[in-house]
Parts: sequence; C-alpha cells; structure tokens
Amino acid sequence: MVLLIGAISAACLLGAYLTYVWLAKRRPERVETPAVPPLKAATLTPPTARPEPAAPLPARTEVPEEPAPERKPAPGSPAGPVAVATHPLHAALARRIQADDLRMPILMKSAGAVLANCSDPNCDAARLSAQIEIDQALTGHILRIANSAAYAPEEPVTSLGLAVMRLGFDTVKEVAVMVTMKERVLRAKGLEKRVSELWRHSAIAAGFAREIAKAVRGIDPGTASICGLLHDMGKPVLLQACLDLQKGRERRAEPAIVDACIDEFHTQVGGTLVRRWGLAEEVAAAVAGHHVHELAEGAPPLVCVTQLADALAKWADEPGCDPSEAPVDHPAVEALGLTRQEVDAVLIQTPRILKAAEAYG
Repeated sequence: MVLLIGAISAACLLGAYLTYVWLAKRRPERVETPAVPPLKAATLTPPTARPEPAAPLPARTEVPEEPAPERKPAPGSPAGPVAVATHPLHAALARRIQADDLRMPILMKSAGAVLANCSDPNCDAARLSAQIEIDQALTGHILRIANSAAYAPEEPVTSLGLAVMRLGFDTVKEVAVMVTMKERVLRAKGLEKRVSELWRHSAIAAGFAREIAKAVRGIDPGTASICGLLHDMGKPVLLQACLDLQKGRERRAEPAIVDACIDEFHTQVGGTLVRRWGLAEEVAAAVAGHHVHELAEGAPPLVCVTQLADALAKWADEPGCDPSEAPVDHPAVEALGLTRQEVDAVLIQTPRILKAAEAYG
C-alpha cells in the first residue's frame, strides 16, 4: 500500500514537471528594444509672412495669324513645275510663241549662199571662195580658223582658196552658220558670260556630232555638225524675249523661273528658227527633238546623234572630265547601234574637239 502511494506521487510530480517544460517553450522570446535618446528642446521659428495673393492675369487677346509669305525659289535653284507653269512669264512666252511673235534672227545672206553652194555637188573650192569673199567678216573667220592650232598649218594660210581646201566644205558650212549665230543670235546685253558658255557648248557638240556621224551609216557628218551647232539656238532667242518682257519692271522673275521657261520652250523655238533659215527639215527635226526622253525604235538617226552629242559636250566641258564618267550608256548609243569600240573612238577625239571649239571662239 505504501509503495502504491509512492508511485502515484512520483507520477504526479513527473507530470507537473513536463507541463512546466512545455509551457516554457511556448512563451515568446523577449526582444530588447534600443534605448531612445532623450529629446532635445524644440527650437521655435517665428512664422513667416504670408504672401500676398498674386494680381489676376490680364485677359488673353487673340492675335490673328499672319499669312505665310509666298516661298520663292532661291536664285540659281531649280523651280518646281507648278511654280513655272503658273508664272506670268511662262504664260507671256507661251502666247508669243503661239502667235509667232518672237524676234527671230535672219540668216545672213552670205551664209545662206555658202550653205547652198556647199550642198551643190558641182561646186568647187574656187567657186565657193568667190562667194565667201563678198563677206569680209566670213572671210576673216575662215582664215583665222584655218591658221588656228586646231589645224596646225606648217606655214601661214593667206589664201582664201587654200583655207577652204584645208578646212573642207563641212567646216566652211559650220563657220558660215557660226558667223550668223554670233552676229545675229548671241547678242544678249548684260549676259555675255552666259552667251559665251552657250556658244562653247554648241561648238563642242558640233565636233562630237561630226565624229558620231562617221560611225553611223547614212548620216552626213557635215549635216550632223550643223545639228550640233544649232541644237540650243532657241535658248538665246528666248533669253532675249525674257529680257524684253521684263524690261522696265521693278519685280522680275527669279533666275530659276527664267531658266525653267527657256528649258521648256527652247527646242520648239530652235526648230522654228532652223526652218526660217531654210535649212533641211531633218536638221529642224533634230534640233526640235534633241530632248525627247524616250527614243522610240526607228527614231530619226540625226535626232539620236544630236542627243548623244549634247550629252558628250556637257561631259567634256566639265573641269577635268573623267573618262569613266562619260555617258557611254546613253540611250542614243543603243538606238544608233554603236559598239563600245566605236564610242571609244569618238571619245579619243575629245582633246581635238575642245581645241577646235577654242578656235571657233
């Protein structure tokens, strides 16, 4: 009995101990908080003055927008097609051309006689020289060119007959046309530099046209050179017309407008000029069509020759012209059936052509 009571007592003590241990584990751990430093005495700042309310903004007044000023092309810059087509100068030129009211230069009588004689198969150097002697200016030009570096005579040429034989009939025809151009066409006062550049380009184009024609069957080199010489002759006629139309006006058309008008109309006016001079219709067609962009199959060969000569003249007259930039892929090359060897043979003549253009100057 005593043992039983002792066992029960031990069991009760063990149970109480285990309960204490279990409760101790469930109690949360104590977290120590850092000490807070004592607060300093607050410093009182005097209140700032309250800002006065801002004055009300004045009522907004609507300012009408000014219309944008009309934009004009800068001098020397290309003018747009719309600006050109609506410009008064364009309309005035179109009316004059339609009414056939442009001042067209007349072919000099002596030049017309020379052209007629050169086209006569029965004409000889003596007969042609007798005709040329009537015109002192024409005689002087032929003698000067025959003695120029382009023909490099061993002895000075003093006889007109010898000069005609040295130059040949084709060159004599060119000189006759050239004298008329310089005396009657290329005379725009105040624009001498521009006219001089135009003349040089025409002389170079004439030389290239002659060389191209030599490689094309059925084209007379002399006729081709005349096409090259005259292909841009509508430009000085139109330039003079522009000066006449704007004479006395304070506000003149921008140079870009003038250039665009001349570029548009010069082929038409040039063709009319050639017909007035009584030259062959094939020459007039070449002058009028030398800016046709698409060369249709079967296009007149002289048109193709004149187009290619014009392109080569622009290339050759550039400072230090690069042979690799020559327009050897121009559409006229294919239209004429020229081989690359034939085109190269023309390009080889470039120095001589430039020298001849200087002599014509």
